[in-house]
Amino acid sequence: MPPKRAPTAGNRTQSPPGPPPAVEDEDPEPSNLEDEPESATPVTTADFRRLLNRLEELEAQQYPHNFPKDPQVPPPPEFTGKVSEYRNFIAQCALVFTLCPRTYGR
Repeated sequence: MPPKRAPTAGNRTQSPPGPPPAVEDEDPEPSNLEDEPESATPVTTADFRRLLNRLEELEAQQYPHNFPKDPQVPPPPEFTGKVSEYRNFIAQCALVFTLCPRTYGR
């Protein structure tokens, strides 16, 4: 066992190596609206609608809806399970997915 170290100035001892001790939360329960200070301004329906409209405007700027439509590509024929048709079927699926990214997502 290693020798104990003498306390440093101010009668403080060094903490042992390792992670710091866990600190308990003072308020483990979520706060209720009743706990808010009285100075908080309630949100009116008009404010909520204004914020919702602004959110829609910003989303429209970030994700414009004027993308060209995906081409009309027929789906590949149903896979019958024949091993000899597997590679052709997968290639046709990959082609449809590549040509129609809005329809099938990425």
